[in-house]
Amino acid sequence: MTLDETSSIISSPYYPRKYPDNQTCNWQITASQGNRIVLEIEPINIESCGASGECTCDYLQVQNGFSVDPGASGRICVCSTKAIPLSGNGKLSSPNYPMSNYTASQNCTWIITVPAGKYVKLAFFDFVLGSCALDCSSESCTYVEVYNGASASSPSLGRFCKGSVLRETFSSGQQMFVKFHSGSALDRGFEAQYSVFVR
Repeated sequence: MTLDETSSIISSPYYPRKYPDNQTCNWQITASQGNRIVLEIEPINIESCGASGECTCDYLQVQNGFSVDPGASGRICVCSTKAIPLSGNGKLSSPNYPMSNYTASQNCTWIITVPAGKYVKLAFFDFVLGSCALDCSSESCTYVEVYNGASASSPSLGRFCKGSVLRETFSSGQQMFVKFHSGSALDRGFEAQYSVFVR
């Protein structure tokens, strides 16, 4: 797909009806020289599976470049982000941010991948979550947890909730997994920026 107009729409097969099983759809989007592509994702409703939301079943993956390795990518499972620039830098946010509060009992996951030999840096710019114990340990809490790898089984780099000391977080490899879990206390949510980091 070459973008000759300022915007275009792509969708899963048979949208808004259910998509069929065992489908792989690929879209190659090209913009004219000097322009960049911004992908705006509407509310997404796809199958969720895996005990920790590792994106092992249905997912939408955004890749910067047209082969597997050349650039950064992001993988979206159940919840969508507001916008994902197709580059090594982008933003993650909780559902409905900043227009309204997130809803209860949501699990949103993102896998951030950067080119080999580089690392992922994540920094929070806005962070307003519902009340929670300071150790963020209760599943009734709303929190963001960051993992050093491609899934929630990777080592945790930190779990952040209301009252947490926010810090920049760095992966030790080319992938970072981010999970947002909403509890019963609702609020505006969060926005974070991820970027390619070179040691």
